[in-house]
Amino acid sequence: MPKSKIRIGWREYVDLPDLGLEHIPAKIDTGARTSALHVDSIKPFEAEDGTEMVRVSFRIRHNPGEKPERVHRELPVAGLRKVMSSNGTYEDRWVIRTVLELGDRKRAANFTLTNRGSMRYPILVGRSAMRSRYEIDPSKSFLHGKREAEPLVHSGNQ
Repeated sequence: MPKSKIRIGWREYVDLPDLGLEHIPAKIDTGARTSALHVDSIKPFEAEDGTEMVRVSFRIRHNPGEKPERVHRELPVAGLRKVMSSNGTYEDRWVIRTVLELGDRKRAANFTLTNRGSMRYPILVGRSAMRSRYEIDPSKSFLHGKREAEPLVHSGNQ
């Protein structure tokens, strides 16, 4: 039997455990089909077995007030997608598939990789990742926990 929907706000903290990211502030965006993840840099490469991969880097602050650490991950590519960015222009973005945890739900979701440094939230959760699992209350925020400092560091407006 399917679980009932859980209520979330227009912004929530999410975990991407396969990437080592916990309690990252995310904007919930029903206007976006695919979720997006902030990365500082992206370098495509081919693994020895021929798998298409990307090497990404981002900065993580492990504790409040601590200097951020640059972290690198090598991730298999799920595709390349043309996406309309928030400023209305189209760009090609690499897509990865990873586990998304939001509230008490955990599922695999696609994320496009992009520099969201000019955005307030380093993660955008699109409607494909939320499909039939969540009820969004646009008048609420952070219904599933709070944190004093975000571990994923980006240059967005805080």
